[in-house]
Amino acid sequence: GFWSKDEILAYAWDQNKALWVIGLVTALLTAFYMSRQVFMTFFGRYRFGDPSSEELNAGWDARLAAAQADAASATAAVGTASAELINAQQKLSEGHEAFAKANTDASVSAATAAAIPASLLTDARLAVESAPDKDAKKAADKALKELEKPIKASEKSAAVVSKAETALVALTDAVSVANAKVGALQLHARESRGDLEKLRDEAARSRPTSTLAHLDGPPDSAALEDFLPEEVGHRRHYHPHESPWTMLLPLVLLSGGALAAGVLNLPFTHQTKVLERWLEPSLFGHEHPLGVTGGGKFVLALVAVACAVVGIGAAVAVYLRGQGNRDAIERPILARAWGVDEAYAAVAGGPGRKLFAAAATFDRVVVDGAVNGVGQLFRGFSGRLRALQTGYVRTYALGVAFGAVVLLALFLSKATF
Repeated sequence: GFWSKDEILAYAWDQNKALWVIGLVTALLTAFYMSRQVFMTFFGRYRFGDPSSEELNAGWDARLAAAQADAASATAAVGTASAELINAQQKLSEGHEAFAKANTDASVSAATAAAIPASLLTDARLAVESAPDKDAKKAADKALKELEKPIKASEKSAAVVSKAETALVALTDAVSVANAKVGALQLHARESRGDLEKLRDEAARSRPTSTLAHLDGPPDSAALEDFLPEEVGHRRHYHPHESPWTMLLPLVLLSGGALAAGVLNLPFTHQTKVLERWLEPSLFGHEHPLGVTGGGKFVLALVAVACAVVGIGAAVAVYLRGQGNRDAIERPILARAWGVDEAYAAVAGGPGRKLFAAAATFDRVVVDGAVNGVGQLFRGFSGRLRALQTGYVRTYALGVAFGAVVLLALFLSKATF
């Protein structure tokens, strides 16, 4: 490319000055972006393991999503705990009602039991013990049980009150625990929402504003280490290395061949243009004579080299010294190759795919269908004709006789007219 550049520019100058300007600018741009490629690849610090801007943004998105999920989970937990608290308070209210009822029933039972005179109970017990016969004892025992029934009811009511009181204490403790749980979860939910807001502010400040690779130092990704894509970790453990000799040797040979190809056509004298003189017979006298003098060629070459040096110097300033505004140079449209690949993918993957599918369907149904249909038609026709070839002599004799009759009828009809 370097050897042929000056020849191309010289012929462009000789034919059209506007084309020469376009070629000169192209040479400058080529020197710039090729130098950029070399500097970004082989100069400066090791950047292969750096997370890209897209990966950093993906990390922030993942961390924000996790924080939002935590806040939503904390809010949902508050709702569940609040429902549990309401349920516990309802049960406590029911417990109070049960305890009050048990107290009322116990008071009534106690008053009824207290109204029975002790002497009456004593007499009833003595009657049971001193009963003269079985029937009298049975009647006395029945009377004693009737007298003791209010006392047993009072004792049973007292047990119910004790049990209701124990349950009331347990329900009160459950309400206290549920209330404390709700308070703790509400505090956690407020903290989670506060952390989410802080994280959003941090993400707004820390998200990369440029898609370009960092030249001076690695991007700050300490807050995202657990949220970066797996590809980042893979790159950090993988280091680019030289190609094996099976790839390196051909590249070296091709580079040497490129240099040798340039040496074969040095533009200094007619004798050094070996390639031009060797190809001259194949041009049949149609070679375009260059109307630029020897001094003019050197001037044009110096201008082209100066432009290349300017491109290289600009790349040094931007990519080695960190000067200039890279965002103004490396536009996103350039990183996307002017959108050519995207447009091709959109056409080939959308209407193009449908068109190819329609063409394949047409070929399968119409073209192949027509060919196969003709083949099936002749196969059917030949199958029916094949049925006439029975192989029996009597069948063939019948056919000969029938033909003779047809010929005789034909002859007779001709003779009649």
